Amino acid sequence: LTSVTIPNSVTSIGGSAFYNCSSLTSVTIGNSVTSIGREAFRDCNSLTSVTIPNSVTSIGYEAFLNTPFYNSMPDGVVYLGRVLYSYKGTMPYDTSIVIKEGTVSINPSAFYDCIGLTSVTIPNSVTSIGWCAFENCSGLTSVTIPNSVTSIGSSAFENCSSLTSVIIPNSVTSIDIETFRDCSSLTSVTIPNSVTSIGNRAFYICRGLTSVIIPNSVTSIGDDAFASCSNLKYVFHNAKSCTFSSSCFDDSNYLKLVIGESVEKISGLSAENRIARIISQAKTPPTIDANTFAEVYSKPLYVSKGSYAKYWAADGWGNFTDIREITIPVTGIELSKSAMNLAMGSGVKLTATITPSDATFKGVQWSSDNPAVASVDLNGNVIGNSAGIATITASAIDGSGVKASCRVSVGEVYAESITLSPSVLSLDINKSATISYSILPENASNKTVEWSCSNTNVAAIKKNTNGSLQVLGLADGTAVIACRTTDGSNLKATCKVTVGIGGVEGVEADGIEVIAHDGMITVTGVAPEARIEVYNAAGLCIYSGANHEVPVAQHGIYIVKAQGKATKVAL
Repeated sequence: LTSVTIPNSVTSIGGSAFYNCSSLTSVTIGNSVTSIGREAFRDCNSLTSVTIPNSVTSIGYEAFLNTPFYNSMPDGVVYLGRVLYSYKGTMPYDTSIVIKEGTVSINPSAFYDCIGLTSVTIPNSVTSIGWCAFENCSGLTSVTIPNSVTSIGSSAFENCSSLTSVIIPNSVTSIDIETFRDCSSLTSVTIPNSVTSIGNRAFYICRGLTSVIIPNSVTSIGDDAFASCSNLKYVFHNAKSCTFSSSCFDDSNYLKLVIGESVEKISGLSAENRIARIISQAKTPPTIDANTFAEVYSKPLYVSKGSYAKYWAADGWGNFTDIREITIPVTGIELSKSAMNLAMGSGVKLTATITPSDATFKGVQWSSDNPAVASVDLNGNVIGNSAGIATITASAIDGSGVKASCRVSVGEVYAESITLSPSVLSLDINKSATISYSILPENASNKTVEWSCSNTNVAAIKKNTNGSLQVLGLADGTAVIACRTTDGSNLKATCKVTVGIGGVEGVEADGIEVIAHDGMITVTGVAPEARIEVYNAAGLCIYSGANHEVPVAQHGIYIVKAQGKATKVAL
């Protein structure tokens, strides 16, 4: 057999179909063929010419291995139609690959041992990443897996020793055996709430991991899943009902296990002795096996305020000899920034200040609602990954529910703060004033705003050409002017406007004289026992009593009310 033409009636070429056809020199494949099976033309050592149509969407593992056709391909990754071929030879260093849109799967061992591969872009058409697909790609530093991917094969990223961060999409339901084994530089991994199982040795020897969040959906964690993660300090366990393997955290460096408030049942961990302390946020003790924490009964168990007796009486939990109730919970968290802008690839450290300073347990858990845009590690270090907006949240670990957030904008520069000048305004009826706004940072991409008024019967507003606001007093009363950013940051600032005499009723009194001079308001022409009330421009009563001489600390407009009448004076 020296040549073959696959007719249009054929839709697939099976595995090993032409294996070791040593005289085969050319192959023409019809437009109806969509797949070429594993090793279909392997060891066809005379094959020099192959025509592959665009209809082919998958080519099996080593389909053309050991053929002159394969050997004639340039080193690296070759595309024919919509098909991704495995590399041939040693890939050059600093290679960045964009997989073609339309590729459905990344075949097993597709990039195996590509030590020069530093980055890869996976399109939304890919639904599966095969086993060992990127194994031993020691130069690969980061990868974003698109939401189209539903399965990641075993050892897919094993020994990617330069890989620092991985974002697993919500479409993935399981993390297979040894998927990220020996990714020694991996410092951040986001496990979505769709994952139900974490396989054996999935993150084995990931020494860079300092914390991991187990989401609510996980029901099982395999043998040695996080074993030998020597720098793992915190495990935030939020799974409603989960079975751990006994060796899940073997050889970890005495981590802190934080049990979320929604956890109902924990099984396994019977031989686990690598837990330094447990902090349970659950008000009701989760159900545990008799030996779940048998090896750590002497370690501190922190429970939320008011839960001590419940844990003391609960099966299994009552065996702990050092139960500590969090008697002084966290009441406040203040972050060093409430909003910030980042360039892609840059980083900033957020710090959290806890109140009260003597809180029983002052640790915080950092999280991102959009790690594909901005991720955060155990210590509050935020990295910008792609253009967009993410919210970074610091939550108190002690179960108090206290949290604080910072809005992070990556790529486009969003507003971080907005202020109004003035922030308090007094107006006479039929008089107007200007309210201006200021947005930081100065280089914000969009500085346009929207204005609104809470009471249009009291004040009318119109926008000036420069974006500021003109306010006209219409009637006695107060109104709140609000200014909101329109760039997506949704920041807001307000100005309280008092028109006329504000909320004080009455008219100027006949026969009553009010004099304001040298920091004193003096009222004459009233009965000696008459009550005097003094209101500031905001309508707040600052004095009420029988003294007819009232000291006033600040200059401004005041309303003086006596015997049912009111007088406005300026000091």
